[in-house]
Amino acid sequence: MLRPLGKFVKPTIFLWKRLSSNNAVRKIRNVGIIAHIDAGKTTLTEKMLYYGGYTNQFGNVDTGNTIMDYLPSERERGITINSAAITFPWRGHTINLIDTPGHADFTFEVERSVAALDGAVAILDGSVGVEAQTKVVWGQATRYGIPKVIFVNKMDHIGSSLSKTMRSIYTQLECHNPVILQLPVFSESFEEKKFLGVMDVLRQKMILWDVSADPISHDGKHVREFPIPEENKDEFQEAREAMVMALCDLDETLCDEYLQTENVNAFSEERLAPVLREQCIMGNIVPVLCGSSLKNIGVQPALDAIVDYLPDPVEADKLMKKEITNVTNNTALKNLPLYALVFKVIHTPTSGILSYVRVREGTLKRGTMIFNPRTKKTERAIRIYNVYADQTEEVNEISAGNIGLIGGLKEFHTGDAITTKTKGKEQPYLKKESLSQLHIPIPEPVCMAVLEPESLKDEPKLLEALASLVREDPSLRYTQNSESNQWILEGMGGLHLQISHQRLVNDFGARVTLGKLQVGYRETIAKPYNFTEDDPSSDISLHLRLYPLDGSIDTVDFSKSANHVQEGFVFRGWTQNASVTFPENIDSSSINEHLFYGILAGLSHGPLYGFPLWNVQAEIHINACSLPSSGSFSSLSPLAILAQAASKATRQAVQRLYSQSPNAFSILEPYMDITITTPDEYLGVITKDLVGKRNAVIHEIVDDTSTDPLGESVSLENAASNIAKTKYIPRETSAYSSVEKEYKTQNESYFTSKTKRVSAQVPMERLLDYNSVLKALAKGNARFTMSHIQNPSSTSSPTPSSSFLPMSTERQKQVFATEMF
Repeated sequence: MLRPLGKFVKPTIFLWKRLSSNNAVRKIRNVGIIAHIDAGKTTLTEKMLYYGGYTNQFGNVDTGNTIMDYLPSERERGITINSAAITFPWRGHTINLIDTPGHADFTFEVERSVAALDGAVAILDGSVGVEAQTKVVWGQATRYGIPKVIFVNKMDHIGSSLSKTMRSIYTQLECHNPVILQLPVFSESFEEKKFLGVMDVLRQKMILWDVSADPISHDGKHVREFPIPEENKDEFQEAREAMVMALCDLDETLCDEYLQTENVNAFSEERLAPVLREQCIMGNIVPVLCGSSLKNIGVQPALDAIVDYLPDPVEADKLMKKEITNVTNNTALKNLPLYALVFKVIHTPTSGILSYVRVREGTLKRGTMIFNPRTKKTERAIRIYNVYADQTEEVNEISAGNIGLIGGLKEFHTGDAITTKTKGKEQPYLKKESLSQLHIPIPEPVCMAVLEPESLKDEPKLLEALASLVREDPSLRYTQNSESNQWILEGMGGLHLQISHQRLVNDFGARVTLGKLQVGYRETIAKPYNFTEDDPSSDISLHLRLYPLDGSIDTVDFSKSANHVQEGFVFRGWTQNASVTFPENIDSSSINEHLFYGILAGLSHGPLYGFPLWNVQAEIHINACSLPSSGSFSSLSPLAILAQAASKATRQAVQRLYSQSPNAFSILEPYMDITITTPDEYLGVITKDLVGKRNAVIHEIVDDTSTDPLGESVSLENAASNIAKTKYIPRETSAYSSVEKEYKTQNESYFTSKTKRVSAQVPMERLLDYNSVLKALAKGNARFTMSHIQNPSSTSSPTPSSSFLPMSTERQKQVFATEMF
């Protein structure tokens, strides 16, 4: 629950240099923290708030006193569920930071957050490397073209290794040119190797933090700098050469300067830093830093990297792949007409509806009449706030480049644009065809459960609460079963539904219980079908063609085609007879949109079990169409009548195909990517359970961490050799004690052969209880991660939804014999 802002904590001055805040647009950084669950996102954020002067003590995930994880369910579970925004200063800059969830069930929170950001800090666990959800959130940020910085966290943990983490980056992330800017420094104690600090490859300095037990000196503010020691110079020189060579490959002027001296140490920080910044913003490199947020090591350099390497709002505006506005170098963002994005909507008991907005251009002032291009409706921005996690501060305006809240908006939803109108006309600078860029894709739900009101009189309040909750979280859906009249809540996973149920009860006061978790299935067609509506009494005659979305259909050339693409469905467009005319106030794009949603509505119930039809393409030819004028007495608008006709034709086509050929339809079920790490002794029983009881498709079983740059399974020695030939990998250093490291070196084959990694795709329905099953099978010695199978990012050549795969006849008998639908 958001609450009014209390008294600010007065920042203290400490050793690490920090200047006062400046709100100029060039001094703003909009960044997000993205990572797999338990990589240390919230801990790093809390330390950043401390060093930025926002707090005077560290927030702790374990004790539940964090600023960013403020929901009771977050503090109870120790994980981030709700993305939270906050603003704090660093080195004369304003950092607007969003801490995002790392759990697979809350991927949509990451999706809508990165849509509003200019850069991201991706955190990797140094003891694990790239994990399942790391790849998902990295892909989300990449799709929005967001520059990134990598922070390898938990370098204090036993087994943490920058070299192994770099191997996982090369083999498992779409990150082809990471540039190491820091190397870890460990103590040389025989009993234990402690993580002390980093060697700064750019500044050519060793930076050590005080790691004593004294809580006063161990708060990360006491930092010392030294020249690179003689015993570390070889390791440092390798990293320095790799960094400079990577930049020379991208900057011709820098390369010419290097050829004059052939000395990588001759370049100053002032010469290399601008090149690093430029290439990072262009997406050509990804700076890599390391540290330990728990031990307060390396956090300040991470803040410096946000300021030094990630773009400001003006630079981010220029990065857009397709031009949305007519921004020029001579026009300041604040002087342009208002253009903002609503990327999140929440409900609070005290303030009502609050809309998170990112102001990209212009200034959003209190009292401004704002226009929604999607709904064509106008509202007044009555209340405007700055946001600090769960606290708000009412202000008069939000300037270009900043993030804030608008209170009380009724017509704006996640993904909507905010513009203004001049003398009743829309601003001409915002091209209508570019509004699709603002679309934040909403994933299809894969899990569902029955909601049971405690009594009939509780149902109206439940429906009111569900409407608010679904507007707040569009990845949730609720429907009513037409036969049982039960309300079904659909979401992205079991935890997602459990958290949503808790919110219905605790936040909205609904009296409802959550039933057994179930999986949302889909139906699909196996062959093309042509249907022509033959109702002579109808004013609209449509010819509809449905065919499978199997990737083999050639692109259809439609003169008026403006294809709409949604996960599992592609509308190829429409044509018309020469005799068909439309009212002058109806344009082709509006017809496209209404036909698309009409067909989509007709595909909402399949003929087998009533599941939505999936992986379908459609195209329409309008044979005849007589629409009423907008001024007629019809209860529906002309476009609504057209959408209704498309929906009716689609339903009739599906039913007629089913009556002629029932075998043309089949069932799809959601699959999950799963990665299991297990001691070798439990491998047999785990794979037997996966294949025999869970119908898994096992893709690979390899020694843990032993893959080459092409992803092929090789021995540990060969993997290191293959990567070293093409990519720079730092020397192996880790936080093992000397005794452990010596034993591990002598028994390398034992360690590598005893830990296996299993990668598989498994039906989601078979994973609802897998956590407890795996614990029993491996006696608590195995762990697993899972993520939703990612669909192709490009919609120019649509392919089937990869998250839903065909269900075998045997599986159908097992599932539908035991579950009621």
